[in-house]
Amino acid sequence: MTQALYILFQKYGLTGLFTFSYFEALVHPFPVDPLLVFFLSYGFSPYSLFFIAVSANVLGAICGYFLGMYYGEPLFLKFFSQERYDQGAAVIKKYGIFALFLGAVTPVPFTPVVWIVGIFEMNFTRFLLLVIIGRSLRFGAVLFFGDVIIEYMKVLMG
Repeated sequence: MTQALYILFQKYGLTGLFTFSYFEALVHPFPVDPLLVFFLSYGFSPYSLFFIAVSANVLGAICGYFLGMYYGEPLFLKFFSQERYDQGAAVIKKYGIFALFLGAVTPVPFTPVVWIVGIFEMNFTRFLLLVIIGRSLRFGAVLFFGDVIIEYMKVLMG
């Protein structure tokens, strides 16, 4: 994975981070967090990384929300299992905005949560605020503790 991140870093730089972060919220379950730490370890400004990651991720989440809203369950099931839909729908129905917030700040795959919230047409303003706050908290924490994570990785890798 480190080699793949290095190639992404070398070839695409911050544009690669933006693209990866955008698609992380829209269609793929691979978290942006390791990429943030990787870029941080190469001396990039944590403020730039934060702004790029949050902005791109929020844009991806908005697109995912509208994909869910306009194309619904049939499109969701082309990318995810019926079981994932049923589980996500049950959680969203039971916990509503709290489920979205937890999806935004925890390692739970965010993409299905965003799509399902769109399918159920959660209030868009609430959706947007929770995504911005949740992703800001998550990526902010990763970048705040990034130096500690980097030192720990150096110890682990010898």
